[in-house]
Amino acid sequence: MGIRRKLTSVVLCASLGALSSPSLVSGDTTDDLEDVGDVLQLAIPLAALGITYAKDDKEGRQQLAKGVGTTFLTVQSLKFLVEKWRPNYSADNSFPSGHTAAAFSGAAFLQTRYGSSYGVPAYLLASFVGYTRVRAEKHFSDDVLAGASIAMLSNWLYATPLENGVRVLPTVSQDAVGLQVSMLTGSNKSAETKETEPFKPRFRFSFSFGASSLDNNDVRSPSSTGSQLDLEQFDTFSNPTTSSAASFEYFMSDRHEFYAVLNPLEVRDEGTFSNPVRFDGTVYPANTTTAMDYVMNEIRGGYLYNVVPEGRFDLKIGGGLTFQNTYVRLVSGNLDREVESNDFAPYASIHATYELSDRLEFQLGVDGTSFDSVEFLDAVALLSYELTPQWDIGVGVQSFSRKLDVAELENKYDATSVFLNVGYSF
Repeated sequence: MGIRRKLTSVVLCASLGALSSPSLVSGDTTDDLEDVGDVLQLAIPLAALGITYAKDDKEGRQQLAKGVGTTFLTVQSLKFLVEKWRPNYSADNSFPSGHTAAAFSGAAFLQTRYGSSYGVPAYLLASFVGYTRVRAEKHFSDDVLAGASIAMLSNWLYATPLENGVRVLPTVSQDAVGLQVSMLTGSNKSAETKETEPFKPRFRFSFSFGASSLDNNDVRSPSSTGSQLDLEQFDTFSNPTTSSAASFEYFMSDRHEFYAVLNPLEVRDEGTFSNPVRFDGTVYPANTTTAMDYVMNEIRGGYLYNVVPEGRFDLKIGGGLTFQNTYVRLVSGNLDREVESNDFAPYASIHATYELSDRLEFQLGVDGTSFDSVEFLDAVALLSYELTPQWDIGVGVQSFSRKLDVAELENKYDATSVFLNVGYSF
C-alpha cells in the first residue's frame, strides 16, 4: 500500500510539467485563480491537520508538523541563498515556490498517511496551486517543481501509512542490511519481527537542483530568413540561473530498468541588439531594450539494460524518447512576436556506476541523438553517498548541448550545471 501511495505522489508531481506552460514576458497577472491558489496553499495543510484530529491520530499530527516544518525551513533557506528573480521581476525570492511547497506538504501527508481517497484530490488541488503561480508570473516552472519535490521528500522523511496489516521497513545493523516485518493492529506497532533478504527497491524518486551557466543560446526564426540572435548576451538577471529536474525509476529486475525525467527550463531577461535584427518576420531596432522569454521544457522516458549486474561495477545501455517544447518570445515597445516548436526524438543511452565503497559511488551517464531536426548530447557525472538503504545524496556536474532545426525555429543551446541530488528509494 505504501508503494502505491508514493507512486501516486510521483505521477501527480509530474503533472506540474504539463500544467506549467509559457506565459507572458512581463506584467503581473492577478486574478481570481491566483486568489484561489493563495487560499489553497494554506487550506490543504490545514485540512490535513483537521483530519488528524478527526481520526484522533496524534502520531500523524506529529509527522505532519515535522514534514511541514522541514519543508518550510528548506524552502526559506533556498530562497535566501539563491536570490532568483521572479518572472515579473517583483522580487528576488522566486526559487523555490513556497505556495506550491505548502500545498504539497499537506497533500503528500494525506496521500502517505491516509491513502489515495484523501491524497489524490489534495494532489490535484496542490498541482492547481503550482499552475496559478506560473500563470500569475510569480514563479517559473522549475520553481514549482522544486517546491513540490521538496515537500514530498520532506514528507517521506517522517510520514508512515495508518493501516492494519503488515509493515515492511529497511533495517541496518552492524553486520547486515535487511527488512523488518512488523504486524500492525490499529496504531499499535507490535511484535513479531524477523530479518529477511537485503533491501532491494522497486522504485526511486530523485530531485536535483543547482546553478546552470548558459554558454550559448543562438536563435533564428524562421530558420531560412531570420537573423541569428545571441540570447546568451541577455544576462542582466538570469545568467547563471537555477536548474531543477525530477526523475522516477522502476527497477523491474537486476537487469531491467525504466525511467522518466522531467526537466523544465525558462529564462527571462532584458538586453539590446547592436544591429537591427529580424525575428519571426519582424524587424527589431538596435540599441533598444528588448525583453526575452526562452523556454525549453523536456520530458524524457527510457529503458536501460544492465550488462554487468553483479559486483561493484554496473554498465547499463538503452534508449528512449524525448519530448522537447521550445518557446521564444521577444518584446520591444509595441513589437511582440513569439515562436513555439514541439518535437519528439529517440535517443541512445549509456550509464556506468562504480561503487567506491559500501556507501559511496560514482556515476557517469550519457544520453544523445542526432535524429532529423533534433540533436542533443547530455553528459552527467554524479558522486553519490548512501545515507540509509532508502536515502542518498550527491553532487554532480551536467553538460547539455542541443540543436533544433525546424522551419519555424533554429536553436543552438549549450549549458553547464552544478547540482545537488537527493534520492529516495522504496
